[in-house]
Amino acid sequence: ALWRDASVWLGLSLDESERAGYPPATVQTLNELITHDALAHLQAERWMVDVFGLAIDQAKREHTRHERSNVYPSILRAPVLQQAVQSATAQADRQARNLRKAVRACLEILTTKRDAPTLADALEAEGPFWTEAGHHFDLWLDELARLSDDYSFPENPGQACDDDAQRAVDLHLAHWTKQLHKMAIGAYGTATEAFTQSARELQAVATGRDALRPAAKYAHLLNPTNHD
Repeated sequence: ALWRDASVWLGLSLDESERAGYPPATVQTLNELITHDALAHLQAERWMVDVFGLAIDQAKREHTRHERSNVYPSILRAPVLQQAVQSATAQADRQARNLRKAVRACLEILTTKRDAPTLADALEAEGPFWTEAGHHFDLWLDELARLSDDYSFPENPGQACDDDAQRAVDLHLAHWTKQLHKMAIGAYGTATEAFTQSARELQAVATGRDALRPAAKYAHLLNPTNHD
């Protein structure tokens, strides 16, 4: 899905060593226009872009794909927000891996370590997780872009923002981390819902669930004594 590569096409200010790829020319051109205020008169909060993909094999078209996504000028202007996008997509990858490990931990009790990976593939726990995460990411990204309405973010890479602005970004990312963990728990429950026939199966499910860690620590950021 396109959103999983959002840090590539929104990470224009990130160092090349921090990116998974190079932003497409369309986004680079748009960023240059935004940087020089050439589009300021349009006062757009976001731009909708159509992205097309084509897979070929021996000069024959095998598959085509079309997705529509949003490009936010406020994110393109702010390296701090671009870093948050990068962290969000990296956390989603990490949470998916943790979900797979949890399913395997459950299956290793019910079968063997050798057979657990194949059975984990059959349960397809990660599919529903990725689908739900994609739906929530669009909303999360929109809310991240709107932080620029309340806070000032520097446009120069390497320049730190003030404490309140950084705290707002960290809190927004922490909510995403928590949401990812919740979605992974739901996907795990769906994948293992048939394992209720014996005490051994119930114990295996509980073991896997206990092993399902969040992608990062977030509780200290969501503590009501700080912000909620």
